Amino acid sequence: MNKLETFGYRGNSSILKQLILNSNEEKVPLNIKLEIEKSFNLRFIFDFDLESKTFPIELFGEPIYSIESEIEINSKSELQLQSEDELINFKPKTVLEEGRYNINICVYEELPNHSYGVLETIPIPKNILNIYINFSLKSTKVNNENFLVQKHFDGFSHLGFLIVDLPKMKEVIEDEYGKKQLDLVYEFSNSEIIEKLFHAEIIMITWGINPFTYPIYSTNNIKKIEPLVGKKFNDEGVFNLTEEIEYFSIIPGADLKNWHEMLEKDYPKIRLFGKGKKTHLSPYALTDNEGSIIISSFVIYRSQEVLKETKPLLNIDLLYDNTIIS
Repeated sequence: MNKLETFGYRGNSSILKQLILNSNEEKVPLNIKLEIEKSFNLRFIFDFDLESKTFPIELFGEPIYSIESEIEINSKSELQLQSEDELINFKPKTVLEEGRYNINICVYEELPNHSYGVLETIPIPKNILNIYINFSLKSTKVNNENFLVQKHFDGFSHLGFLIVDLPKMKEVIEDEYGKKQLDLVYEFSNSEIIEKLFHAEIIMITWGINPFTYPIYSTNNIKKIEPLVGKKFNDEGVFNLTEEIEYFSIIPGADLKNWHEMLEKDYPKIRLFGKGKKTHLSPYALTDNEGSIIISSFVIYRSQEVLKETKPLLNIDLLYDNTIIS
């Protein structure tokens, strides 16, 4: 059974001040007294692992607030998170046994590494505020046994991003073109070079996404990360990536326009966990109570299935079309 439940909402700190945890037996104001004028994509995370925290806290961003409380649960309790204006009314499916529980509430702010100019024109928040609510009967520890995960949070244009081994990519490109300057956006669309990169098993790519900020998670346990990121989109990218390489660069697709400049940059790297050459680039969406998409994420993971055909993730609406979520 998943011990983690999540839901999304879009708002500012005023909604946090209204929050009440209701167990029928008692109502506990959460008293999250943050003064933040701008709006955020809010992710509420209920962790019901009573002995250990499900995720390492660094996965959620920079801690900016914390508070502790208690709540009584009895046999008739139906736990609810509510706001005074009733805009938030979330009922977790997890049923707790009778008892008095410690509640640890932590707020984390996630900021993207970069923000492209086009993102400033988008009329919805780009940053994420994680409200992590942990229930326990005693002091907790982080339970990450056999669970590996890494996160990268950044802003991307409609050209998306690629996950690639850059030194190997340089070898393939120079074998085809020599050392001349290239616009790889053009070359990927008008030549066979992208197929040669796929054949070398060194690249994953997504193009034609909404300009926005996206968390990218890499993990060895897709089932454990899914409660955090929400529902999977129907479409995904699948690739073969060699198991001989463990760390891959995350490169914004916009940088493909200038090959020489791209080679000079120091890009962040993400570790690919698990076994198997087949590698999935799967988008997920966390929604609010009405099904609107609040946070879209990517999850990367290996599997030992046999890849029949490489399939890049192309031309997908990750922000507005909730009909393409499974």
